Amino acid sequence: MFYDCSSVYKRTTNIMFYFVLLNQFLQMHKLVAGLLFTVLISFLSCGGENEKAKVGDKAPKVSLTVDGSVVTLSSKDISYAYTGSLLANEEIDVRPEISAKVTKILFQEGTKVNKGQLLVKMFDADLQAQLKKIKLQIELKAKEFDRKKELLKLNGISKEEYETSENGLNTLIAEEDLLKAQISKTELTAPFNGIVGLRRLLCDYNNGNYLFAADRSY
Repeated sequence: MFYDCSSVYKRTTNIMFYFVLLNQFLQMHKLVAGLLFTVLISFLSCGGENEKAKVGDKAPKVSLTVDGSVVTLSSKDISYAYTGSLLANEEIDVRPEISAKVTKILFQEGTKVNKGQLLVKMFDADLQAQLKKIKLQIELKAKEFDRKKELLKLNGISKEEYETSENGLNTLIAEEDLLKAQISKTELTAPFNGIVGLRRLLCDYNNGNYLFAADRSY
């Protein structure tokens, strides 16, 4: 039996050509299907987010409980405690000029005093006795001087005798002033208005607390 090989070859070639076309068509179909699937997924995702946003907008509102108070103006005293030291505008140490026994202490620490107020009194009985004696002598000498003054007018005595009597009277007066000055030194007074600081004298002055010259009393 004789076969025509050329016709068989043509038929085989045509079949292979159709098979290649079909394969390419199927591949394009798969690509198109993949693109369509991707677009569909994206659309569904956007739609889901929009639905969630809509659901969120329609969510019920939650109310909160809050405590409140009315604000009003008021005054408040605020104090602070600090530790420090104060410096006075004027400060002085009161010291005696003579040495003597203290007889009276007339002030308390931290109290206000006025200028010239007596603070400490020291023993001055001996000076007071001398002052009393001088006063009596001055009184007698003054009477004697007055008599000699009248006699001088009558030329009963000399002018020299008159001047001697006058000098004697003046001497006694000077001694009186000296005793008064010594007695004033037995008194310590406040030099100005102020507050007394710490006292450096013993309280029991009845037992002979002796205050020496230049010692600080307060």
